Amino acid sequence: MVGDQRNPRPSTRRKSQRYDGTTIGTHGRPTQRASHARGSMNASNVEFSNARRQRRAERGYVDRVIPVTHSGESDAAYRRRSARAGYAQGVQRKSRAKSAAVVLVVVLLAALVAVGVGVFTYFKASDAKLSLADSNAADALVAQPEEGAYFALFAAELGSATSNGGAHTDAYVLARIDEDAGLLTLVGVPSNLSVALSDGAYHPLYEARGIGGDAELISKVADFAGVGISHYVRTDAQGITRLMDIFGGVMLTLPEEVDDPDAGVLHLEAGERLLDARAALTVLRADNLSGGLVARENTRVAFCMEMLDTALSSEGLDFATVVAEVAECIQTDWTASQLLDLGEALRPFDSLTVYAAFMPGYVSNGAYVAYGSEWDDMMSNVEAGLDPAAEVEKVIDVDRSKVKVEVRNGGGVTGMGAKMGDILTECGYALEGVGNTDDGATYPETLVVYTDDANAEAAEAIVEDAGIGRVVRNGGYYQFETDVLVIVGQDWLPVE
Repeated sequence: MVGDQRNPRPSTRRKSQRYDGTTIGTHGRPTQRASHARGSMNASNVEFSNARRQRRAERGYVDRVIPVTHSGESDAAYRRRSARAGYAQGVQRKSRAKSAAVVLVVVLLAALVAVGVGVFTYFKASDAKLSLADSNAADALVAQPEEGAYFALFAAELGSATSNGGAHTDAYVLARIDEDAGLLTLVGVPSNLSVALSDGAYHPLYEARGIGGDAELISKVADFAGVGISHYVRTDAQGITRLMDIFGGVMLTLPEEVDDPDAGVLHLEAGERLLDARAALTVLRADNLSGGLVARENTRVAFCMEMLDTALSSEGLDFATVVAEVAECIQTDWTASQLLDLGEALRPFDSLTVYAAFMPGYVSNGAYVAYGSEWDDMMSNVEAGLDPAAEVEKVIDVDRSKVKVEVRNGGGVTGMGAKMGDILTECGYALEGVGNTDDGATYPETLVVYTDDANAEAAEAIVEDAGIGRVVRNGGYYQFETDVLVIVGQDWLPVE
């Protein structure tokens, strides 16, 4: 009974004994394992973690049994083994991470190589299309300055809608580019400008390429403008057609209607219009504008500006795509890489200062003759980065007594030549002769012509003293022996 009173829950003891006989007997020490039977093991045969648990077990209470392993491994040994396992796992993780990193590096290198090959292929293909391989342009081009502005010549063979051809089928624009200052100046050069070519004769400028190639054209424009040309771009009607397809047309404001059968079958009303390929070629070729040659050349310069604006409006990879496509339409000494750099320097286009002008002059017998003094003044402004139309102040200091002058009456009014001769004599000039023009033409304005550049200021002095006239550099159409020839036109009405 005493034992029953000390342990009022025999069922718990029985459960503990059964647990002892199964759990401990199964995981206990091997030397005791064979002698244990269910319910026969007492608490003294079981090892507990502390004395308190040992006494509770002897009284029949078992809270938890921690089996003893077969190896008899101590806690320290277990920690060492776990640490080694953790280290091994860490090594494996580092190894896997290293392998992943190697794979990533390989993938990145492969991607970089692919991009490099793609970029190389892009530039190589574009440069091959842009190349002036069949041109001698390099013979006339000068090195671009490392700093400051430089000049480029743009040339277009526009072709003709008919079999007539002629001066209107070519267009030339001389451009001054100042990337640092964000300044672009475009000067229209008439294709029928009278120039002396390498064969020793005078020709319209558009015949230069046929006689001496691109180098002849470049050198003649450079000489006439008094500048060095560093870059050259050329295209033709097919190239312009392709450019219009690439850009989706060009917006241009037409100052007057265009209706020229020699330029094309289209009739275009005045005002702002989106020009497609056919319309663009019609506008560029049109030669019967009411504003004459000046209106035609101003339209061509405006078209060139709109083309640049459209091309430079693309950004990033889109601009690179534009360059690749444009390479199929033009030939130039610029490489694709240089065109990309130029595009970056000139964008956005609306932030640039842009000047546009046209060579001052007039048409005589189908050839264009520049007003020498005005042209020189314009180019002085262009080279200085100023508005080409700005007035140039000059101090003319000429010994008039040493300037030999001949006067011819071209206005059709008897006695006008003699009166001009009297005025110039009073001003101190050495008058060599007075007569009439013999070419049968009537001159609407007074011209003061010189051949040698040394007499340019003398011609300007005569205009200043006479109060009328345009200074003209002789293009070979006027024959005279004096320093200056004065042709009196219908615009001069002397005071009696």
